[in-house]
Amino acid sequence: MTHLTPEVVRIVRQFKGMTQAELGKTAGISQRMVAYIEAGACRITERMEPKLRQALGIDDQTIREIQKIYQRVTSDSN
Repeated sequence: MTHLTPEVVRIVRQFKGMTQAELGKTAGISQRMVAYIEAGACRITERMEPKLRQALGIDDQTIREIQKIYQRVTSDSN
């Protein structure tokens, strides 16, 4: 299984036009926790990951594709 990263959570949430509060409500976690996850200040637990995946509507393949694009974009800008 490919694990969610803070970047993927933020990118998909923003792409879908969701606020942190909306994602939190859908995933059953607080807005503050979503903010901490996106900032990399809190790791995504095994219990949280399936809830976030479902709330964001993403699977392993989608996560891998977003991670590849993100790595390409960030390495090109350095």
